[in-house]
Amino acid sequence: MGYDFSYGYGPALNPADIASQARDLFLVMMGIYFLLMVYSVVAYVMGSLGSYTIAMRRGIKHPWLAFVPFGNLWILGSISDQYQYVSQGQIRSNRKVLLGLQIASAALGLVVFGIYIKMVLDMFAIIGTNPYMLDMTVAAESVVGLSLAIVLIGFAALVLAIIQLVFYYIALYNLYASCLPKCKVVFILLSILLLSLPDAFLIFGCRKQDRGMPPRKDAPVEAIEAAAPVAEPVVEPVEEPVVESVEEPVVETEAEPEVAPEVAPEAEEEAPAAEE
Repeated sequence: MGYDFSYGYGPALNPADIASQARDLFLVMMGIYFLLMVYSVVAYVMGSLGSYTIAMRRGIKHPWLAFVPFGNLWILGSISDQYQYVSQGQIRSNRKVLLGLQIASAALGLVVFGIYIKMVLDMFAIIGTNPYMLDMTVAAESVVGLSLAIVLIGFAALVLAIIQLVFYYIALYNLYASCLPKCKVVFILLSILLLSLPDAFLIFGCRKQDRGMPPRKDAPVEAIEAAAPVAEPVVEPVEEPVVESVEEPVVETEAEPEVAPEVAPEAEEEAPAAEE
């Protein structure tokens, strides 16, 4: 009488099925990785093109930095600083803060990577000198010390990342406000809730808008006249005051009485002689 030892344990695993499932899982993971890579490239190009267009139109120096890693944060901060200055009269340095935090985060990442490499090399060295791992004291001290350093540096990097994210969203909010002020709240909420996934597409979509920017003071006169022609002033004729002529009163002179001419006596004497 034999015993069925497989009772209750289900069917035996087939190595061919395991290999097929592992291959399918690997293909799915590679497909997801490929899609993420394509999305990252497209998002980087569109976000850089949007920032470059805005910086070029607003006269920001070196707009080509929008296509350079680390430089794109400088351009984003410059757009934010310019908007706060022209709209509110405030001098900010978001571009310097963003670039400094990014450099500090990258430096901490390199330090953590270096510590990890040192940990691996130390383990290989310990295995080389103690192949049977009879003395675990040195290995334990090395691993614990390096792990503690990684934890502390990782915590500092996390704090820097949170601070950088705050300044990044402030700069992004100012960019949205300068382009489309009516949509700035909706756009920044989408950026925060979706973990910055739509940022590049939103920047690209509003790259040609300046509805939140006040008019530039150094605009040429011809452009101003073309935008808002000034009507010529109407000169009303000035009425000259009419001077009324004053008539001088006419003074009537009294006529002098006519005096009859006196007859000379000689003429009287000649008259009787003529009668004789």
